[in-house]
Amino acid sequence: MTWLTQLFIASTSPNKIKELKAGLESGPFYIMPGECPPIEETGSTFEENAKIKAITFANQLWKPALGDDSGLCIHALDGAPGIFSNRWKGDSGTYEEAFQKIKDALDKANTKDFSATFVCALAHYEPISKKLGTFEGRVEGEIVFPPRGHNGFGYDSIFVPKGSSKTFAEMTFEEK
Repeated sequence: MTWLTQLFIASTSPNKIKELKAGLESGPFYIMPGECPPIEETGSTFEENAKIKAITFANQLWKPALGDDSGLCIHALDGAPGIFSNRWKGDSGTYEEAFQKIKDALDKANTKDFSATFVCALAHYEPISKKLGTFEGRVEGEIVFPPRGHNGFGYDSIFVPKGSSKTFAEMTFEEK
């Protein structure tokens, strides 16, 4: 029998939890159910926010936790929305509102540069040993309008990774 490490995911997003669970299912982890309370993201980088979530949730549970932060950085908008990607949804809380804000900002910038980077940072914290590990992944690509595809969530339907003609939302989980 393989020994499995209990792991709690420090996220309030059902879509994020589903995606992280799918990505970790082949590893030596048993993903634990658990309600993560909202944790204020006060960091200035994706990695700092991931660390804040992992450490806060792990210390609350006294169990290992995985925190993440991810977002879309559009080069012509000086990296915006960046670490504020989730907050660009505005009062309505829809990504369609965020897509429109991005489109309007790119139109206002009068640019043909739609290049962007999708960033995801992960932090794992073990409160007993106080061990902290981090990882950051980046995918280069470009923004497209109108949104395309129905898989994925967030900005997936407007982001095409370099070397592909599909948005993340048009890809299967394995392709993404």
